[in-house]
Order: sequence, then C-alpha cells, then structure tokens
Amino acid sequence: FQDLMQHSSQQQQLPPPPKNLWVIKDAMSNGAGGIWIVDPFNAHEFTDEQQSILHPQHRYIAQQYAWPPTLYKQRKCHVRVYGLLTSDGRAYVHKRAFLHVANEIFEYDSSSSSASDGIETQEHDRANKGSVRFEPSVHITNCCANSHDDDKFSGEICVELDKPGPFSTPSIDSSSGRDLPLGDYFPSIAASVAALAEKSAAYVQGGQANNGFEYLGLDFVLSSVPEEGDGHSTRRKPVAYLLEVNAPPSQDTATGLPHAEELHDEVISDLLRLWVLPNLGIKSVSKNGWECVYSPPISLDNESSVDVEEPSNLIVPSKAAILNKIRWAMFERRTSKMYESSWRKEEAGVAYSESDHPKSHKCESEKENSIFDADSFVSFVRSQFPYFSDSTITSLSSAEASMGRNIFLESGGGAQVPRVVINAMTTSLMNRDRSIVGAKYLSEARKSIASLLAGSRSEEEGQEGNEDQTVIMGANATSLIDMLARMYCENGILSKDDEIVIASENHLANVTPWIKAAESVGAKIKWWTVTKCQQHQRNGAVESSSSVLSDLVNERTRIVAVSHASNIIGRIRDIPSICSFVNQVTRNKGHVVVDGVAAAPHLLSCGSGTNPDWYVVSLHKLFGPHLGCLLGNRSVALQVANIEGH
Repeated sequence: FQDLMQHSSQQQQLPPPPKNLWVIKDAMSNGAGGIWIVDPFNAHEFTDEQQSILHPQHRYIAQQYAWPPTLYKQRKCHVRVYGLLTSDGRAYVHKRAFLHVANEIFEYDSSSSSASDGIETQEHDRANKGSVRFEPSVHITNCCANSHDDDKFSGEICVELDKPGPFSTPSIDSSSGRDLPLGDYFPSIAASVAALAEKSAAYVQGGQANNGFEYLGLDFVLSSVPEEGDGHSTRRKPVAYLLEVNAPPSQDTATGLPHAEELHDEVISDLLRLWVLPNLGIKSVSKNGWECVYSPPISLDNESSVDVEEPSNLIVPSKAAILNKIRWAMFERRTSKMYESSWRKEEAGVAYSESDHPKSHKCESEKENSIFDADSFVSFVRSQFPYFSDSTITSLSSAEASMGRNIFLESGGGAQVPRVVINAMTTSLMNRDRSIVGAKYLSEARKSIASLLAGSRSEEEGQEGNEDQTVIMGANATSLIDMLARMYCENGILSKDDEIVIASENHLANVTPWIKAAESVGAKIKWWTVTKCQQHQRNGAVESSSSVLSDLVNERTRIVAVSHASNIIGRIRDIPSICSFVNQVTRNKGHVVVDGVAAAPHLLSCGSGTNPDWYVVSLHKLFGPHLGCLLGNRSVALQVANIEGH
C-alpha cells in the first residue's frame, strides 16, 4: 500500500480490492462507538433479525470502504480538516490539519472465505482470522479508539495542506518535528468542501442578517486512484474521501498536548481575523491560514418560493396590524418620557416614586444630545432579570461568583424571565380564585396574546374587536400541534384521499404530528424543500417534493405545515402570501399551520384578515412562563372540534 512516509512515484502492484467491504456507523453514536467493518465474512451478524447487533430504533450509515487506504507507517489514517461556510456563500479550508492514525499495522485478507464457502472453511476463518480482520484498532483511526494504548498511540500529528507532499517531494524525516506536508491531497479536499458549500448554500444564507457562519470539522480518509492516460501505468494520484462533517467540531483537542493546542488556537484565531472581527468593524492586517475554495457564481437571493406573479399580488398589512405598530410606537414613546422624567429628577436631587421609575436600579442619566451610553443601557437591562442581577440565584459557589457576571447563551431553549413577569405570576398565584379572578386573568391573557399576535382589539381601548380568533393554551407548542393533528384525524377532517404539505425546514414539532396523522388515515405527504435537489424518503419510498409551493398544493391539500422562521437556517416565510395562495387553490379547504416559535421573539405576526388558520408560539421564548399558545381561526376551530375548553 502507498505510505505517506515512503516517497515513490512508481507504486508496487496493489492487493486485489475487496469485493464487498463496508463501514457501518450508528448515526446516534459519537467517537469510536457504534462502528463496524462488514463483509460477507461477518454479514450474518447484522442481517439476522433475531440476533442482529444493530438496534431496531437507530439509524445507520453505510459507507463503502475506501480502497486502497493510504497508510502512515503501515497503519491506516485519516485527516481532520477545518472548514468554514460563510453566509455570503463562500467556503474556506484552513491550511493546518491533524492526522489521526490507527494503532495496529493495517491488514485485510480479501481472499478469505465468503458466505458461499463451506461451513468448515468459514468456521476455520472465524477462528483464525476474525479477531484480527475486524479489529477496531486496525480499521478505526479515531483517537477515541486508539488513545488507550500509550505505547502505540500516535497522538495528533500536525499537517500542512498548503505545502506539496508527500508524493511530489522527497521522503520526510519523521523525527524532524516538522508538520507533515499533505498538499497533494488539497485539490481533492477542496473539491469536496466546494461541493458541500454549493449543496448547503440554502441552509446558511439565513445567517446573512447577522453575518453568520458554520465552523466545520471534516474527516477525510486518504486513498489514491489511477492517473488518467496510459492504462498500463502504475502511477496513482492522491484523493481524499469525506467521511463525516462535525458542525461545530469539538473545541478540545484529543490529546491536549501543546503542539495540538497551538494548532487549534491558530485555526480559531484565524477564523476571528477572517470573518468575525471584520464584520464587527475591526480591521485585521494579519495574514490567516484560510483559503477560499468556493465562491457562489451568482447571488444567493433565491426567487420567492410562493408562485406570486406580480409584486402587487402581495397582501397589504391589515388595518389592525398597522394599529398595533402605532400602539407599540406610542408605548415606547410614553416609556421613554417616563424614564427621562425620572432621570431628570435624579439629576436635580428630587426623590422619585415607584410610578416615576418602576425599578430601583436606574439606567445612568444621559445628557441631552449626548452619545448613547451602551454600557449603562446594558446594565439597566440586565438589572431587570434576576438571573443576571441576583447572585444567590446565578452562583453555585463562591468561586464561580468571583468569575464575574453571567452570560446567557441558551436563548434558543427559552429566554430568561424578567422580574415584572415573575411578579405578575406570583400575584396571580397569591390571588387566585378559579370562579372569578382566575377566569378574568385567563380572559385577559388570551386577549393580550391575541392582540400581540393578530391585532384582535378594536380601536376603542379595552373593548374586544375581532372575534374571529380563538386562543388555546397548553403545556408547550409541541403538545398543542400534536393535539391539533389528532383532532383532525379523530373528527374526520383528514382522509386517505387528502394530502399534507410539510416544509422541510420545520421544527420536528410541526413535522412528526402530521406524519403520524397521515399514516393514521392513509393521507399523502408532500415536502416543500429548501433546495431543488432535496429528496425525502419514508418507509423506503421517495415522496413528492419541490422547492416551489405551487408544484405541491392542489384541491386535495388539507394541511400546509410551515415555520414562520426556521430555527435552523433562519429563512423567513411570507405567511400572508402563503395563506392567500393556499386558500385560492384549495377553495378555503386547505388549512395553514404555522410554527411561529422561532419567529415570535423577533417578528410581528400576520394581521387580521391574513392570518394562517393556526399559529403556535412558546411563551417561554417571549420572556414569559413555560406555556404554549395556539392562536386559531375561530371558524376553523369550530370545524375541527369544540376545543376552546382545552
């Protein structure tokens, strides 16, 4: 086999390739666990339904064994490459990487018996070769599978991808301490990363608003293929096959050794210099090790996924939605005046009451026409949240308390709750009367939520206006959509001749319930995909899919399940146009179910008259208690069932 430490342009005759050699990996495992080498010799261990070592509920990935493997000192290896996908569509590969090596010398006898050989021959092979043939430390190069043996473990070998080698340069002295040059493999690696960037462009462009990026750890197994030209030549050119992508890769090196940590720190520092600091307005003159391997040929701005012929067809915001924006602007203005009044009193040395300033912590006064003091503003905002301002809540130990103030990075799972909400919840619990006060609180809560999401109050303050909306409270958004899907089935609204369209970027909360509903009644599933080449399979069959909604919706469509904003790619759907289109094609028989959980903290919902049939949010992501809220069209709710009491 070709060896990285043995320079030779003319290779010896390679062993014959195996006829049927595969790597099986458990998609739910990590590290060295759940990886097997499979060929006819041991296939029975996986195909026997009664004794298979595979878990029936897990997903598995099958990859054909890369042949011939390129070795490092006669042992199999792979290279960990660092990549970067940016929201402008570009892809980068860093010049420095790691080589990971298996502990044992590589061997594989492809001439051993197959499943068709005699029983005695197979038993002999199992007894004499099986233990070596599928030994993890021979085939698996992951550090987790080899670090247990200090005498054989190679650690993390530093690699340079921008320097020619190893086959285009003389052999390398492994004791020199230099990084191993693997530039001969860079064209193959760059081609794979470029293909990945092209295929995933739709998934990262949602980060354009905040200059987002995806930091990747890519594992490539090294191999070679015959050079094009003379069929009798034994010359081969290096190739690298992509095994897996880790997004993001581990922030710790496998060994923690100084040379490995130094390489890792360099990659992260270069990432900051290349992308983060410039997008923060900080110029960086230092060179960095990232090389661009892909740039999009055209703008990533895709055409609208909804078939709207002219811009004039887009629905104009409703009167209620406009009024809501005006009310919010007026509220902000009143609040600003209130705080301005309290600050002036403070400057004048006049005592002020709680009505002047509801909280004891005050934002530092700003001089008129002075520059905005961001530090004072942030300090004031943090003071409104006990998580940040109360050390008895946020600190687990005095040592942690001495490290400084907390930074909350789990906002995707739920926002912190401000003190004003906590006080309101406490007051509700302290003064609860189910028959009178409790009913009033619930009614007011529903009115407030409907007003925020759909503009359902009249112009006269305090009076209910639009009666077309109903608000259903539940444990969370997931359980509410699950309940809704079951109601559609139980009350005969969905049947075997109906179709359900599901947007592929949906959170599972708006996917799984509708798949179960379709399976329950025999309805057909169609997928509204992010990219044109995206396909979906279920139970071994390819299901209908398209990136254009008009290809999917017809008179049999009963449900269109879509997210207002994807929590994965950040794409924002034009909900009013979607609702108008679905209503037109289905003659108001198709219902649009929108998951607004990711959008609600950032976007206004649709106004009255353009609402989807169902819109679900999570209040705990809106600075509220841990509750879900389902806003529904009242006529549709009555059609589905009398569910207002849920």
